[in-house]
Parts: sequence; C-alpha cells; structure tokens
Amino acid sequence: MIERENIIYVEDKEKIREYEERLQREKQDALEKAEWEKQQALQMANMAEEERQQYLDAIEKKAKAEQKTREKQAKMIQKLKKMEEQLVAGNLVKQEAEAQKAELKKVREEKKKIRE
Repeated sequence: MIERENIIYVEDKEKIREYEERLQREKQDALEKAEWEKQQALQMANMAEEERQQYLDAIEKKAKAEQKTREKQAKMIQKLKKMEEQLVAGNLVKQEAEAQKAELKKVREEKKKIRE
C-alpha cells in the first residue's frame, strides 16, 4: 500500500504575504488596544480594587486568547509555505522520473534496432 500526503498548492504568494502583513497589523492593533484598555482601567479611580483587578484579568485573558489565535494563523502560513515547497520538489522529482523513463524507452528502442 502506498501512502501519499495530500499537498495543497498555493499559487499566489502575494496572498500569503498580504495575509502575513494583515496578521502583523492585527497583532499590533490588539496590543495597542489591550494597552489602552489597561490604561482606562487604571484611570478609573472610583472603581473598587477588586473590580479593577477582575477587569484587568479579563483584558489579559482576552489578549492571550488573541495571541494564541495569531500564533495558530502564523503556523498555518508556515505550513502552507512548507507544503508549497514540497509540491515544487515533488514536481521536480516527477519531471526527473519522466526524463529517465523517456531515456529508458529510447535505449530499449535502440537495443531493439540493434537486434534486428
């Protein structure tokens, strides 16, 4: 039994680059938003300390979840790039095998002519 890994080919490297840039912008925006929210929480002088801490904890939890999502997306981009490289390498191997097959066929035909 031959097992074969399914490979997805991403034809548009520009889309991957755009996705990476968008991911960077989202990361920066999320960091800035989290910092702004922290500052807002610290400025609420009339808020009880316990409520303030709960609010800060919720903000940090949300920021960590967003970071985890961005990391997953970055891993997916890397996986797509690796799969594309594998596809390119696989195509080169296939072309080489086809060339060898053609060469073998040519040699066999020449042997057949010599025998005749």
